Amino acid sequence: MVQRQSVAIALACVMGILPAPGAIASDIPVAVEESPSQVLDAIVAKSGLSSPTIAVCDLERKCLNYRGSRPPQSAASLIKVPIAIALVHKLAADNISLDTQIYVDPSNYTEENFSRIRVGRSYSFKYVLTQAIAYSSNIATNQIIDYLGWDYINKTLGELGYTQTRVSHKLKGNRISPSKNVGSQPNRITSNELTTMMVEIYNRKHPEYEVLAEVLGYQVEKVLGFRALRASPGRWLGEKTGETSQVRGTTVAVEIQGKIYIITVTESGRRRERKIRRCLSEIVNYIVSHERV
Repeated sequence: MVQRQSVAIALACVMGILPAPGAIASDIPVAVEESPSQVLDAIVAKSGLSSPTIAVCDLERKCLNYRGSRPPQSAASLIKVPIAIALVHKLAADNISLDTQIYVDPSNYTEENFSRIRVGRSYSFKYVLTQAIAYSSNIATNQIIDYLGWDYINKTLGELGYTQTRVSHKLKGNRISPSKNVGSQPNRITSNELTTMMVEIYNRKHPEYEVLAEVLGYQVEKVLGFRALRASPGRWLGEKTGETSQVRGTTVAVEIQGKIYIITVTESGRRRERKIRRCLSEIVNYIVSHERV
């Protein structure tokens, strides 16, 4: 048993799920026991994806992954999940209410598709968080970055065990970029770490994660996980999608036969929605038929 646990821990370190020695023990994600990936090999081939990264876990951290430790070409709006995690940790640590107002600086303006937020106004942290996650607002996310600071965000994520995730650039639209504190290097995330974050959220590992599970359930973009699950045995619980010219992806929480699973899929390029939906459906069908990942 000890030998098996040691192997599981070693695999988790390779996946980037466990941090380097010295991290805060109470915040370290529990080791994930990795299963053979032949299942996902077949699903990738059947769905027609060409360069995906995939990770699937139940809340007990039994997982499958396909290139899950490789960062996609762009973190896109999937990076908003770790930024939101850093925010709720900061508010909890400083005993700041989600009802507290925060000013949205005009320097964070960029064009958006769904957002209801406006620069030059003040909103509650809860509203800004909801806009960042459910409406994928770049403006809201950029204001959160300014509030927290790069160092705090990345230090917090490192202490939580997310050693492969890095937040180092603000979000921008197709034409307009924020005008201050833009950042330098591209943001980085992996399907393995994003899936682990979602597992922690839906396990409510920290009391402040309750609001994250809530706002993930308000997701307004329905073309990936939500649509894929409409005709499946799975029940959609929440989701965060992302898209740039380089990548399309989603991380989705789904309930299957009374058990919650997290599925993360990214694919290089644009207009990959149909293939991603097929991949998600095939994963759900596999879980249903085998009653496990």
